[in-house]
Amino acid sequence: MSLSDVKGQDKAVRILSGMIDRGRIATSYLFVGPSGVGRKYTAFQFIKALNCTENRDNRSFESCDKCNACRKTDSLIHPDMKVVSPDEGTIKIEEIRVLSSFLSLTPNEGLKKIVIIEDADTMTQGAGNAFLKTLEEPPTDSVLILLTCHENAILDTIRSRCVKILFVPLSLEAVTSILKDKSLSMNEAQIRLSGGSIEALLSGGILKAQEESFRLFTSMIRGDKITAWKTREEMKEWLDTALSIIRDIVILKVCNDEKFLLNINKTKEITALSSNVRTETLLECYKKISDIKTRITFNLNKGIVLNYMQSLLKVVF
Repeated sequence: MSLSDVKGQDKAVRILSGMIDRGRIATSYLFVGPSGVGRKYTAFQFIKALNCTENRDNRSFESCDKCNACRKTDSLIHPDMKVVSPDEGTIKIEEIRVLSSFLSLTPNEGLKKIVIIEDADTMTQGAGNAFLKTLEEPPTDSVLILLTCHENAILDTIRSRCVKILFVPLSLEAVTSILKDKSLSMNEAQIRLSGGSIEALLSGGILKAQEESFRLFTSMIRGDKITAWKTREEMKEWLDTALSIIRDIVILKVCNDEKFLLNINKTKEITALSSNVRTETLLECYKKISDIKTRITFNLNKGIVLNYMQSLLKVVF
């Protein structure tokens, strides 16, 4: 596989392949976009192209997938590559210090020392400050790629030193094509509910999660007595569903075309909810829920969020 095999992210691929073609590789990148839309996959295709030994002379963005460098990258055993992920929800300063030590060494087999930081927004303040020192004096022949769904949760001083590559939700066509490549089949309702995220689609139980979140949404509107989410992941799922519901209501009010709905299997319910609300009020509600979602990494109190959401929805609907 290579960058040209990445589906649904044409702009990101065009930017990255252009940098390789021109031989103008940046030291640090920030891959921003929703979960499950190909950020990590694209990062691996990019670094394979950078260190592929077969295409080293012509700077091709088409990695060969056959040389030792490509195979080791796919197997996560390349000596010049390190992937950092959150440990118990955060990336700590100790992990960044290990990272800095790794980057201080010259490449062993590849042209570049590569670092991928997953969920870069989970860096603690100490880790962020330590990482900033690395960005201020980047080691020669290194490429650092930060992956995040929550750009605003990353220090401004870190973001300003990275080339931002934006990733968008996958189109229905792209999702269908990826599923075909995996010899999988999903119905249209499931694909739409995924919000363009392969990760969400393949996690299973997407229709059940929608049903539970939808039921809680309507219970909040009625003012029913309800209990808080058990986990932060449950709260995130509900916030995602709430945003999709409000989006769909706005779609119906603005263009009255069901084909654009995400919750296509809940068209009747969405239509009923849209009857007595103003578009401007819905847009303001969407913004407030989005703001809460961007702060979910800050260990928000689930009970307080629940009470706030219930008060918000009762006013809107």
